[in-house]
Amino acid sequence: MLASVVQLALGLMYWCMLIEAILSWFVPEDSTVRVVLSVLTAPIVFPVRALLFKIPALQEFPIDISFLVAFFLLGLLRAMLPALSYPV
Repeated sequence: MLASVVQLALGLMYWCMLIEAILSWFVPEDSTVRVVLSVLTAPIVFPVRALLFKIPALQEFPIDISFLVAFFLLGLLRAMLPALSYPV
């Protein structure tokens, strides 16, 4: 039961991040939808950004890759969750 709730929450976060990434190409940052999605995804993106900023080579990197890394890690966690929830 808990695993399915976590799986659902991770799935919703995954879709929010995907929609936010797509909208970032077409919709202004101050759009209500973008602001709401940004607030929803911030608990995932900000810790990743803080960790990446501690890497000296990435401090001078010209683009912020924290969203992409967070999206990848979230997808990896979603893929691993079914295997982690059932003991062998």
